[in-house]
Amino acid sequence: RASLGESHPYVIEARFYLATALIPLGRYEEAAEAAHELLALVQERDSSTGIRIWQVYRLLGRAAFSTQKSTAEAVRWLELGIEALTQAEGPDHPLQVSLLSELSLYKTQSEDPGETISIALRALEASDHILGVSHPNRDAVVSSLAVGFLATGRYSEALDFLEDQVVRLRARGGPLTLEGGRILQTLLMVHFDRGEYEQALAYSTELYEGLGNIKREPVAMPLHLSSVGLTAASLVYLNRIEEARPWATELKQVTDELLPAIEEVALQRPDVAMFILMMSVIPRSASALTELYDPEEALELALEAVAQGKANSEPLLWRALFTLAQIKAERTNPKGDVWWGGTGDPHLQAAEEGLTQAYTSPKMSELHDWAKAPHNATGGKTVGIYMGALGYGYNTDIFAKRGLPEPKCWHDLLHSAYRDEIQVANPNTSGTSYTTLATLVQLLGEEGGFSFLKNMHKNINQYTKSGSAPIKSAARGENAIGIVFIHDAVTQTVKGMPIKAVAPCEGTGYEIGSMSIIKGARNLDSAKKWVDFALTADVQSLAVKARAYQVPSNKGATVPPEAPDVSSIKLIDYDHGKYGSKAERTRLLAKWDREVKVLPR
Repeated sequence: RASLGESHPYVIEARFYLATALIPLGRYEEAAEAAHELLALVQERDSSTGIRIWQVYRLLGRAAFSTQKSTAEAVRWLELGIEALTQAEGPDHPLQVSLLSELSLYKTQSEDPGETISIALRALEASDHILGVSHPNRDAVVSSLAVGFLATGRYSEALDFLEDQVVRLRARGGPLTLEGGRILQTLLMVHFDRGEYEQALAYSTELYEGLGNIKREPVAMPLHLSSVGLTAASLVYLNRIEEARPWATELKQVTDELLPAIEEVALQRPDVAMFILMMSVIPRSASALTELYDPEEALELALEAVAQGKANSEPLLWRALFTLAQIKAERTNPKGDVWWGGTGDPHLQAAEEGLTQAYTSPKMSELHDWAKAPHNATGGKTVGIYMGALGYGYNTDIFAKRGLPEPKCWHDLLHSAYRDEIQVANPNTSGTSYTTLATLVQLLGEEGGFSFLKNMHKNINQYTKSGSAPIKSAARGENAIGIVFIHDAVTQTVKGMPIKAVAPCEGTGYEIGSMSIIKGARNLDSAKKWVDFALTADVQSLAVKARAYQVPSNKGATVPPEAPDVSSIKLIDYDHGKYGSKAERTRLLAKWDREVKVLPR
């Protein structure tokens, strides 16, 4: 630049390669800014430099797609690139295939699966014509085409293309590429979801063996998790339990090893992290692994893969429950009709993002006022089905043995006698713990709430991933106190564990477990009937048999005798609308990360 000037071809080429190199480093904003500056220079000189305008358009598309800000912008730049390449080099230039392949990939993130199919078919035709049917580039094209077919329910066509491509993969020989791995992954997931477990098992083991030494590479994480988890799950469903056990053990090991890496990838490569999330590998496995683990442990395996991480980038959805992420991923082609249960904050966020639709049940008049509150706050898009007050529980045996003072209030938890004796979940991964954070902010003011959390930090021996884990640990004697919803403490007491539940004397917050109809539900009439059914007193009274100790939302429902007596608990006026909003949740969690989590203990 200093010796040749800004517009010299060498300088332009150097700028292009620099901008290109920024993308795999995760520096997407810098790459986009550099590409925009480069565009003006290349437009002035075009053929007089080694960098052509279509290369810059492609770079701009990659930068836009990588930031996850605008798929439409990425598509626009790539379409300009294809047009420029066609004008300059003709329709049969080999790079036409690459550009069309990228365009079909970007289209898989759009709201029009039909357009994805159209572009992918163009890319496939170009690939076969220009590069030949055996070229590895065909893997990525077929993968995008299959996504389009699956999103429109055309499973047979997706399977035809995928299975045909697997035949080509085998004939090609050599190491399995990542794109080839994704072909096998998509195919095994389709068979697994269709209940065709023998076929799923065959493809999952082929994927596992094909990955070889790249299994531990971050970019191969989704493929590795798929191969291990779905091999275990398929064997379980085939009633080959003993064969499944070593795979389940490896799944646990892989999950433990890879979660820190997933967090790092989330910060550096949101595209890869989002892929891990969208593929829902662990949840598919965990539903089968209840044969090998107890149901709660299997569920925690499922949630760990999608809840762990601290990236603040909203498209990653790390901070939403998995169901919210799944509904958002399926927004153009919903696979479900009703979202039933779970803490209310994600339901409020889904309503805010237009993922659910309004419905007012004739049963509304039978509900407690607190159950109607989310319905009123969202224009009818969600409704309460149970309530759970926040508190904590402590192990009475440990307290007696160590002579610890009995806690009755929130501020008692700051006592020096409880150093390293308290567990609470990480609010980034747990709705229970986020409710704790929001409760203390409302109860003590933001400054007072964060001061309390900082002072309590030295008494925390672990921030767990799961909201109920702290009281389970206390029941096992691993810590003295667990901060949880009170009904979770009651559950341990009913099991015969030495746990005493506490409703803090200053007052406490609460969750409203909720229910929503998914926007675009295919069976809307049935969804409405389900909502009516789930709000009836008789149905909610079944909680007694299910040993669920939350308070049901229907005033006429039978409350389990072991359930906390809400009338004796001092509940704060919890603002679910404000603290359930995406903006406030993100702000408070970021502040907790900055000011509490980093403190030494």
